[in-house]
Amino acid sequence: MATSSVMLTGQANCIAKKTNVRPSVKKCSWASYMTNSPTVIVMMGLPARGKTYMSKKLTRYLNWIGVPTKVFNLGVYRREAVRSYKSYDFFRHDNEEAMKIRKQCALVALEDVKMYLTKEGGQIAVFDATNTTRERRDLILSFAQDNAYKVFFVESVCDDPDVIAANILEVKVSSPDYPERHRELVMDDFLKRIECYKVTYQPLEPDDYDKDLSFIKVINVGRRFLVNKVQDYIQSKIVYYLMNIHVHPRTIYLCRHGETEHNISGKIGGDSELSVRGKQFAHALRDFISEQKLADLKVWTSQLRRTIQTAEELGVPYEQWKILNEIDAGVCEEMTYEKIHNCFPEEFALRDQDKYHYRYPGGESYQDLVQRLEPVIMELERQGNVLVISHQAVMRCLLAYFLDKSADELPYLKCPLHTVFKLTPVAYGCKVEVFYLNVEAVNTHRDKPTDLTGKQGLLCDDKISKDPSLMRRNSFTPLASPDQVKRPRLYSEGNPPWRPLKAAPGELCFSETPERVRQQLSQNVTLNRSKEAALETILHLGQTVDLPQDVCLGTCVPPVS
Repeated sequence: MATSSVMLTGQANCIAKKTNVRPSVKKCSWASYMTNSPTVIVMMGLPARGKTYMSKKLTRYLNWIGVPTKVFNLGVYRREAVRSYKSYDFFRHDNEEAMKIRKQCALVALEDVKMYLTKEGGQIAVFDATNTTRERRDLILSFAQDNAYKVFFVESVCDDPDVIAANILEVKVSSPDYPERHRELVMDDFLKRIECYKVTYQPLEPDDYDKDLSFIKVINVGRRFLVNKVQDYIQSKIVYYLMNIHVHPRTIYLCRHGETEHNISGKIGGDSELSVRGKQFAHALRDFISEQKLADLKVWTSQLRRTIQTAEELGVPYEQWKILNEIDAGVCEEMTYEKIHNCFPEEFALRDQDKYHYRYPGGESYQDLVQRLEPVIMELERQGNVLVISHQAVMRCLLAYFLDKSADELPYLKCPLHTVFKLTPVAYGCKVEVFYLNVEAVNTHRDKPTDLTGKQGLLCDDKISKDPSLMRRNSFTPLASPDQVKRPRLYSEGNPPWRPLKAAPGELCFSETPERVRQQLSQNVTLNRSKEAALETILHLGQTVDLPQDVCLGTCVPPVS
C-alpha cells in the first residue's frame, strides 16, 4: 500500500494513507505489509518456454497469500489488435507494420499496469510477454522508473526439444491463434515463430549488461536456477516459490477425516474420535486409494486424533503435520454454533460479517490459517502423488489455492465429509474430480449469510456494526494484541495432557491463581460461574489478563510439581 515516493512499513501507515493514495477499498493483508512499493514482474524468454504457466501459477500463489496480483498477457492485447492470425510472418523482425502493432500493444498493456497499481489497489503486476530484446526491456525499465515501481525479471531458458514439443502440443494447439487445431500444422507454424524470435533474442547477462537488474533465470524447467540481486521480501518469496514448482505429472488427493462424535453433536474443534460411520469411511478410503494404483503415494495428516485414526486404516506410512491441525476456535472450541450464538452473540455476528478476516478470541482467523499453511503448499508443489487428510477449514484453504478462489469465497467452499477431491495440475490450472465414497455423514457446512441486518445474520443491534472496538480481533490485529485471551491448544498427538481428557466441565477453574489475576477478575467474574459467562466477562473488561500455566479454561489439571 505505497506510492512511488512513500514507503510504508506498518499497519497504521497502510490504513492512514489508504484513502489518499489508493481509492480502492481492498483490505491490506499481512503479506501486503512486506511490500514497500509496487512491483512489476517481467517475464521473458522464447515462446513455448512456460512463461504463461509460471505467470498464472505465481499470480495464484501471491493472491492466495494476500498480495493483490494480476497478469497482463501481451498475447491477449495482440489478438484484440489483430483479430485474425495468419502465420508466423507476423513475428518476423523485418515486418515493420507488425512490429509497430506489437510495440503499441506493449504500451497499452503498460498503461493498464499503471492503472492497476495506482488506482485499483494492486501490489504486483505480471507482464507476461517474450520481452526478448534489450530495447523492449529498457522500455519497461524506463516506464517503471517514471512511476517508481520495482522490477523483477523472470527469464525461462529451455533447450530441451522434448519439453518444448510437449508444451506446444499441450498448450499452443488449443491457442486462439489456431482455431482449426491441426496438430502438424500448428507444430510447424509455431516452430517457425520461435525461429523468428531467436534472430533478435538477447538473454540476460548477469556478468555484464544486466548485472544491476533483479532477476531469476529458470533453466530447463527448474533443473537449475540463476538468481541475481534480489531486492526485498516479496522478491525473495517469488524466487523461493519458483524454485519449488515443477511440471511433472502428479495427483493430489484432499479429504477430511471421517465423521466424529463432535460432528454428530454439532461441536466445532476439539479432538474427538471417529464415529462408527467415520470408521466406515476410513475403510472405504483405503479401498478407494488402492483402486487408484498410485506409485509412491505420500499420506499426510494433522496431529489430531480424527485424521490419524482415518489414516491408520490405510495400512501405509503417513506423516503428521501440526500445521495441518484445524483452525483454532479459541474460547469457542468444543461449542456448538447455537451455544456460541447464545454465549457470544456479538462474536457470532462479527464472524458472519467477514468470515475470512475474523479471528476467534484466543484463536485464529482464516487469514491466519492461510499463513500457517504456506509451508504445506510449498511442499505440495515439490512432491509427486500426495493424499492430505485434514479438516474443513484447512481443506478450504488448500482448495482455494489450487482452484484460485478469492478470500471472500474461501470460507464458504463446500468440503463435505466422506468425499475425496482429486486434483490434477494441468497447463494453466487444475482439473478437479470429486468422489463421494457412499458413507453417510452429517452436513457441517454453513452457507454464507444472505441478510446481515436481520435474524439470519444476527446483526440486530446497531452497537454491533457501529462500535469499532468490536472488530478488535480481526486479522489486522496482531496476534499479541492486549485483548487476546490465551489458553493452551487442546490435546493433540505428541502433546499429551497430564491426565486423560475428559468432557470439558461447565466451570472456569483457577488453581492457585495469583492475587493480581484475582483482583482483575473480582469486579465481574465469580469463580463458580459457567465457563462461557466468565470468559465473556473477561473479553469485555478490555484489559490484558495473563493467565498462569496452572489456569485451565477447560479441563483443570494440577500445576507442575
